[in-house]
Amino acid sequence: MGVAILGNPGRVSGDEAAVRVAVLPFATEGNHWRSHDYGRELAVQAISEIADIDGIDLVERDAESPLWDEVAIQRFWDDAPRASGTWLNADAVLRGAFEGANDAALRVELVDTTNADVLASRLFEEHVSWGTIEPFRSQFREQFGKTMAELVREGIAQRAERRKSVRVAPIFCKNASDNRRLDHMETSIHRWLVEELEKKPGVEPLRFGGANEAIDERVLEMLGLTAGREDGWTGVADYFLWVTYSEVPVNESTALENLPVSLTIQWFSRD
Repeated sequence: MGVAILGNPGRVSGDEAAVRVAVLPFATEGNHWRSHDYGRELAVQAISEIADIDGIDLVERDAESPLWDEVAIQRFWDDAPRASGTWLNADAVLRGAFEGANDAALRVELVDTTNADVLASRLFEEHVSWGTIEPFRSQFREQFGKTMAELVREGIAQRAERRKSVRVAPIFCKNASDNRRLDHMETSIHRWLVEELEKKPGVEPLRFGGANEAIDERVLEMLGLTAGREDGWTGVADYFLWVTYSEVPVNESTALENLPVSLTIQWFSRD
């Protein structure tokens, strides 16, 4: 099967204003208070390195949205969406989280807040922990700041390049059958759809919930894509696709792996 994509519905090209970037204190999945302090320390180091980058407008804390929810924004791993577009007055967010035993690794991402798209990321695995002795810790901070500047430049360039493409958002994939025995296919069909979209020249599929996860209604609400916000759809993507599938009635003796499936792909244009 293939996926047919219509032409670009009219994205306006040209020079853009400075990209507003906010830097958050880096989070920890555990209760390591020293990691919280170290995360703020590293965030300050990142700010000092990216503040003077051309094309960047650093968002100060008092300029941020009153809907700021630091805990919710930070929880962007397996159990939460990569979404902050309705919460923060910035075009992109630099955020990170310690992970692993004793917070020995740090993952940092630059995320486009308009469509919750990961623009660039880095994983640090050496001399990260607050317990690392000097001078290794000081050396890491210095190198970390330079790497953050590289990451932001890379991410902003990626953002500009992606905005030239037709942005397509595979929103969700749902089993519409009367029973739930084909629920397991939701992720695989969504993954297939993204892979097909990636084959199309000039098409940029958005990955809201992670690399292979379909978006759900909770994420839609966080992105502002609900009935209560009529213009919410226009700022995220050019096209939205959603998939429903169901079993085709067959003989009851048919093995599960041989069940025929009816697949329906629907689309919605921002115009």
